Amino acid sequence: MGNSASILKLGMVNPLPAKLIKEFASGVKKLIIIEELDPIIENFCRTLDLGVEIHGKDMFGLCGELSQNKIAAAFGKPVAEGIQLGVMGASFSGLHGWNKAGGADNEKKSVAVIGDSTFVHSGMTGLATIAYNQSASTVIVLDNSITGMTGHQQNPTTGKNLYGDPAGRIDLEALARAMGIEHVRVVDPYNIEECEKAVKEELAFEGPSLIISRRPCVLLKSVKPLPALKVDAEKCRSCKMCMKIGCPAISMKGGKACIDATLCVGCGVCSHL
Repeated sequence: MGNSASILKLGMVNPLPAKLIKEFASGVKKLIIIEELDPIIENFCRTLDLGVEIHGKDMFGLCGELSQNKIAAAFGKPVAEGIQLGVMGASFSGLHGWNKAGGADNEKKSVAVIGDSTFVHSGMTGLATIAYNQSASTVIVLDNSITGMTGHQQNPTTGKNLYGDPAGRIDLEALARAMGIEHVRVVDPYNIEECEKAVKEELAFEGPSLIISRRPCVLLKSVKPLPALKVDAEKCRSCKMCMKIGCPAISMKGGKACIDATLCVGCGVCSHL
């Protein structure tokens, strides 16, 4: 859609910002609500009497994940062809197979990414296969110290059981080295320069390597957010580069980037772009 549509991103659905939604709807002719599963936001918007045409589940359906391709198809846009891998934990194994099948033509061009909790229940075997076969594969574990995908459950890397009591903890660095991965490094995802340097160096390495991107989830009670950032509207060039990181705190208002102080955790990632 590019610049042909106005976009309002909501980082929280309860309570929904009725005033903000009304202000946004007043500037558009048609309101299309993109949300997965039940039409929570859509039904709320229909109660506000916004005076505009509203679409949602009639375009996207109630079931399944809203991928980029599914959204593009709903808008009548071209959809790129490809092969979908729906097996959880297949990221490391998939990259290993890709590199082994294509050899030098495939290596040093791609990385595989997996979360810490998914890694311990179905990704470790993929890493073991990479180490055993010594494929030139660079893999990344996103270690946020919790199981973020399904509701913040503890996992074998957190040192606590599901009741929050002390439990055995898997040391990811030690585990990788025990498997035979010699190149293991830890980076802070808030440090863009450090992450970029690590990826480039490990892709250039002739052998398997593991990058652990470690930063506790901002939704954990133990994580204290930093002061919210602000945008200097006079210096903002409206390039929308900050929008590309997908931060729910950043939106465009009046052609300028704007940061919602109630959502910003002060990570500073947007300031590195």
